Amino acid sequence: MQYQCQSVINSCSYQGIQLSSFDCCRNLLSLIPSVNGLCWVWRDSTMWQNSTGINRQFSITFQMTRNSWFSTFVPTHPGVDVYLREDGSDVMRMATELENPIRLQDKRGVRLQMRKTKKADIRRTSCGYALGDARRSDVHAFKNNHTNYLMCNMMVAMRYCNCHPLMAELLHYDPSSFRDFLLRVSQTNVCSVDAYDNCARRYIDLTRVENWDEDIPKDLPGYEDAKRCRNDNQRSCLITSYPGTIEGYDLPEEYRTTQDYVSRLVLEYSTMRTTEILVSKDPNIYELLSFIGYNMALWFTVGHILWSMFWYATGLCCPKRTTNRIMPIVSRKRSVSSPEPIIVEHRPSQSEEAGNAGET
Repeated sequence: MQYQCQSVINSCSYQGIQLSSFDCCRNLLSLIPSVNGLCWVWRDSTMWQNSTGINRQFSITFQMTRNSWFSTFVPTHPGVDVYLREDGSDVMRMATELENPIRLQDKRGVRLQMRKTKKADIRRTSCGYALGDARRSDVHAFKNNHTNYLMCNMMVAMRYCNCHPLMAELLHYDPSSFRDFLLRVSQTNVCSVDAYDNCARRYIDLTRVENWDEDIPKDLPGYEDAKRCRNDNQRSCLITSYPGTIEGYDLPEEYRTTQDYVSRLVLEYSTMRTTEILVSKDPNIYELLSFIGYNMALWFTVGHILWSMFWYATGLCCPKRTTNRIMPIVSRKRSVSSPEPIIVEHRPSQSEEAGNAGET
């Protein structure tokens, strides 16, 4: 059963302006396929804000008549799941990246005080080392048609299950750019519930954002094809989410007395600051020591090169100047040693010898 928009949306409001069901539905796109089922996407480019406060709230009220959902198998309404996303223009990302839903129960309201969070997975080398690198990597992959992980896996499912999931007929894509996919869909039948649960679901579940880092089961038929799909198509590096504090409350009395399903969602920013998260792998002791040693060697080399360049440039720019200054010469004193005495032998004459003899 397919609901019409005005049979689901009761009213909505933004910045204190109340809108009717008809005006609310003008901003909704219906029948957008995802791995979680068919979605309605709210898209309004005028809904932006640069401050917080109760007057900046957005609220939407859902109401579905009891006859539209009640049966012996569904005695109570299962509720409505709401996913918050930054951009709904990329249908492939919309189909596989829906996570952390807000469940709206019957006769209950949910108020979310949210904040914007951007998370970049830099464990993959293709995502770079910062949020800017991750953003540019996603844009480059989208422009070069490398974001078709879901369609590639559905091709593998159609090959080994001999049927195609229903969402293959609901995806919005350019038939001229995906002729092989269109041909394979036209040559197979829609999977039955049993065929989908027993075969095709395994290939679709691989594309869910929570399973991106899980190993592909080796017993899966077409294991190599599924592995090639993962390697050839980029999974998003940068994902924006809106976590926050959830507060539940009871709806007013006029809504609680009806047998229809009624719920309300109220969204408001608790802060205008954006939280940025980088997800990196935990290094082991060997990688940590290698990283430290590499950085020490790198900075030592860089410092040595800079010092050598400075020393060489100083020699070129400031050559040593010759000087004509007269410097005093320090002369050492020399001590002149006295010569050794000369011994002169004296021999007496013959007259002296005779005189000496006469005296004796």
